[in-house]
Amino acid sequence: MPTLSFWSMDYHPDRYIAIRKTPFEGINYVQHMHSAHHYWDIEGGSKSNGAKLQLWNLNRNDNQEFRFIYAGSPMTFYIENPASGKFLDACASKINQNGCPVQIWSPDGSANQQWKLEPAGPKWFAPKRKKVKVKVAYSDKTWDLAGGPEKAREKRSRIQIWADEEKVDRYYVIKRSGDHDWIWMELDGGMRVDVEGGKVRDKRAKLHTWTRHNGDAQKFAIHPTGKYTCVIFTKGWKVLDVEGGKIHENGPDIHLWDKHLGGAQQFQLIDAQTGKPIDFTKYLD
Repeated sequence: MPTLSFWSMDYHPDRYIAIRKTPFEGINYVQHMHSAHHYWDIEGGSKSNGAKLQLWNLNRNDNQEFRFIYAGSPMTFYIENPASGKFLDACASKINQNGCPVQIWSPDGSANQQWKLEPAGPKWFAPKRKKVKVKVAYSDKTWDLAGGPEKAREKRSRIQIWADEEKVDRYYVIKRSGDHDWIWMELDGGMRVDVEGGKVRDKRAKLHTWTRHNGDAQKFAIHPTGKYTCVIFTKGWKVLDVEGGKIHENGPDIHLWDKHLGGAQQFQLIDAQTGKPIDFTKYLD
C-alpha cells in the first residue's frame, strides 16, 4: 500500500481526508477521500520511531487510530497514534522537499509535528440573499454602528462591536455581487459596508457605511473555517479583524489585518430568521 508524503500544495482529490469517529471517545479513523475504502495506517503496526504512515483497508486495529490534540494555534493539531504514544512527524531532513515522508516519532513539540487542517468546503459562502447578524465567534459581541441605529441611513458610520441587541443596525443583508463569490453587505437603511477610503489592501483600514457604488471597497468574500465560523476577506485579501484583539470589550472597531485566523478574525453569521448560527456544512457542493 502507498505511504503518505509531502508535496507542493494543490487541490487534487488525493489531498482530502475525512475524520471518522471510533467507538472510543476522542479517537478517530482517518479516511482518504480519493480512495474511499483506504484509511491512515501505521506501517506494519509498528510503534517505533520512523514507522511510515500508509493507506490500508479499514481493519479497526490500533495502528489506524488517531487523536487530534490542539497545538496552540487556530486549526493546528498534533496527531497522535494512542497505541504507540507517537505523533505524526514530517521527516525533518526532508521537510522542504517534495516526497518528504510522514512517519511517527516521539513527541517533541517541534513544528514538523504540527498539522494545520483546512476545511474542505464550501470554499466560499455566497448565498443569493441572507439576512444576518455578524457575531464575534468567541464572545457575545455583534457588529454595531457607532452612534446608534439612526446611523444606518448615514454615510461614514463606523462599524464596531458591542453587546448584542435587537436593533436595526445589527442586521446585514448578504447579497451576491455578481463578481464570482464576492458579496455585498447591506443595512436595512440602504447603506453598504465599505472599506474606508477604498484601501482594501491596507492594514488598519476601517469599515464604515457608504452609499452603493459596486466598487471593490464594498466586495467581501466569506470563507468558512469551521461548521459555524468564518473569516471575511476584502478584495485586497486582507481579513476583517477586531481592532486590538479586544473581542470581549464594547467599542473596538472592525478593521483590516493580515490573515492569522485567531479569535479576532473569527465570526459567526446569525440567521435573522432562526436566531441560530449558519451551519456552513449545509452549503457543501
